[in-house]
Amino acid sequence: LVDHCFPIKGQGTVMTGTVLQGLVRVGDEVFLPDHQLTKKVKGIQMFKKPVQQARKGDRVGVCVTQFNAEQMERGIVCGVGGKVVTTIRTCVARVHKVRFHKLDVEQSLKYHITVGHTTVMGTMRLFSRKLDGATDGAAAAAAGGGFDFGATYDAVDDLPDTSRWVYASPPADAEPEDHMPVKPSDTDYFAVLQLEQPVTTYVGSTIIISRLDTDVHAHVCRIAAHGQILTPEIKSEMFPSSFPAETEPWRMIAVIKPKRKLITIDRVLDERSCISKSITQGSQNQDPARFIGAKIALKRVKPPAAGSEAGEVVGEPVQGVIEAPFGNSGKVKLRFSEDVFDKPVGKPRRRGGRRGGANRGAKKEGGADGAAAEDADENDDDEDAGDAAGGGNAAAADTDGAPKTRMEIELCYRKRPFATHHRFV
Repeated sequence: LVDHCFPIKGQGTVMTGTVLQGLVRVGDEVFLPDHQLTKKVKGIQMFKKPVQQARKGDRVGVCVTQFNAEQMERGIVCGVGGKVVTTIRTCVARVHKVRFHKLDVEQSLKYHITVGHTTVMGTMRLFSRKLDGATDGAAAAAAGGGFDFGATYDAVDDLPDTSRWVYASPPADAEPEDHMPVKPSDTDYFAVLQLEQPVTTYVGSTIIISRLDTDVHAHVCRIAAHGQILTPEIKSEMFPSSFPAETEPWRMIAVIKPKRKLITIDRVLDERSCISKSITQGSQNQDPARFIGAKIALKRVKPPAAGSEAGEVVGEPVQGVIEAPFGNSGKVKLRFSEDVFDKPVGKPRRRGGRRGGANRGAKKEGGADGAAAEDADENDDDEDAGDAAGGGNAAAADTDGAPKTRMEIELCYRKRPFATHHRFV
C-alpha cells in the first residue's frame, strides 16, 4: 500500500508504504494496477538500511526504474501474475460498529467508505448470522474467513454496539468508555457494500465506514464502523443456483426477514376451518398462492386494560395452516389443529324463495309486527357477521359473564428483502 512516491536522481523512483500481504524481494517484478505497468524492484530500504526482502507488516521504501513519480501519489502495488488485487463496486464485508459512535448505523444512509487510501460514498445492506458453538466472532475475524453464498442469513436494520464484543455494565458513576469487553459476540454481522465509484483493493482489506457529514466541531466520534472485505466483485457464478439474468447478483444472497400479519376472518366453514381474504391486502404481489402451506396461530385475547395497548392472551395459541386458495378473488382457506369456532348454522337466504314471501305476507297482515320481524332478522344477520369477521378477530362470548375475548389469527412467514424474485419463503 503506497502512501508516497518521489524520484531520486540517478537511482529511480522510490515508493514508500506498508507491506500488507506476502513477500517482496530485490529483483522481483511488481505490478501497478492503476497504471497497468510492470516494473522491476531495484532496491529495498527499511529505516534507511538496505534489505534484500520485506514481509507483511514491514514499513519500507521500494525503488523502481523508469517510472515517473508524478503519475502516482498513493495507490497499490502487487506481485505479477497473482489474483490478489481486484476492482470492486459491490462486495460483501464483515462489519462491526464503533461503540463510541453515538448515532445509529442504519442501512438507509449514505456513508464515506475508506478502502486503503481511497474514500468513496456508498451504502450498506446489513444482515447477520448466528455463529456455531465452535466459532466465535473474534476467531472468525482473525481467520478472515470467506463468505458462504449458499448459506441463509438474517436481515437486520442497524448494527448493534455488541456486533463484535459483549460488554460488561460499568458502575453507575462510571463513564460509558469504562465498559469492558467480556466475551466475543455470538453473531457475525455483514454488509453488502455498494460503492458509487470502483475501488482497487484486495480480499481481506480493512475498511472504515464514517459519517464525515456530521459537524466537525461537535464532540462526537465520526467513525461509525469498521470491517474487512470478504469477497471480490459479486458475480452470478458465485451462487450455487441460477437466477434471472436481469437480477443484480447481490440480491440473491439468501437474507431472510421474519414477518407477522393479522388475518381477517371472512367466513366460517366448520369448527376448524374458515375463509380469509385479507392475506393479500397491502401486498405488492396479490397472488395468495405464495402463502399456501404457511403456518398460522390463533390467539384468544382479552380487551386491553385501561392505559394498555395490548390485551392479555388467554390460553395457548392454536396452530394452523393456510391450506388452499378459495375461489378466484384472492381468498384462502385456513385450517386449525383443533376446534376453534362454533358450528355454523345454515340460515335461509334473505331474498327470494319462501322466506321472502313469508316476510312480505307478514308485513301485509301484521303491519308493524311484520316490520319488527324483519328488523329482528337483520339484527341476527349482523350478529352472525360479527362472529365471522372483525379485524382478524372473531368475537367469542365467555359463559361466566367475564369480558368477551376476541380471536386474532396471526400469519408468520419469512420474506427475502434483497430479492426481486421469489421474495417469500
